Formats: sequence, C-alpha cells, structure tokens
Amino acid sequence: MPKPTTNFRDFYNDDTNVSPAERAKIEFEVELIGKLIEVRESKGLTQAQLAEAAGLKQSAVARLESLKATPQIDTLFKVLTPMGYKLAIIPNLEDEYNLKIVKEYEAEKAKGNMKYYSLAEVKNEFGLDE
Repeated sequence: MPKPTTNFRDFYNDDTNVSPAERAKIEFEVELIGKLIEVRESKGLTQAQLAEAAGLKQSAVARLESLKATPQIDTLFKVLTPMGYKLAIIPNLEDEYNLKIVKEYEAEKAKGNMKYYSLAEVKNEFGLDE
C-alpha cells in the first residue's frame, strides 16, 4: 500500500506509487519534448510552421508538445528532420560502466594506440567483461 505523502515530489519519488521504470519513461518523454520545444523556438518556428514543414497538423504538434500524445518514431522523424536534427542512440555517460569505457578509449586515443574495435573487443581489451 502506498505511503501517505504530503507533496507531489514525495509521491512521485516513492517506488510504491511510481515505479522506477515509469519514472524513467516520464523523465525521458519530458526531456525529449522539452528539447524539441527548445529547438523549435531557437529556430524561430511556430507550431504551425513546424507542422507545415513536417507534413502534420498544428494540433498534432500541440498535442506532442503538451505531452498529451506519445510520439511515434516516424512522427519524431518528421518533426526533427526539417529542423536539422535526427534521433540518435548514445551511451549513458552517467552509467559508471559506460563512463569507464569512454575514459579508457580516450586514454588510448591520447597515447596514439588507436585501432577500431568491436564492442566485444573493447570490453575484452580493457577487461570490462561482465
């Protein structure tokens, strides 16, 4: 049973109310859409202008930006492309394991010992096998 809370922050951060997976999804969506709005505004575009460039209705952009709709990958592609952006998968550098891989890579690069490795080779080379 959820614990009694006095404010939203306590409620939100209590795993019995909002699971870590749900919290991660919410935070990802808020960050993604926040960045999308930031880019649109930095380009001086209105929602209507972005919608026209993306081949969408203005109301679709408004729903996306207000988090009333979870965007599909193709919709994100349509919205980001006219603004000169793309989706990418990058390592989570807050993760200690990924940070170690990047630091080892940078150290080897600085020494001039670079060659191209597969991920498996990198893990093996630097003793990062789990």
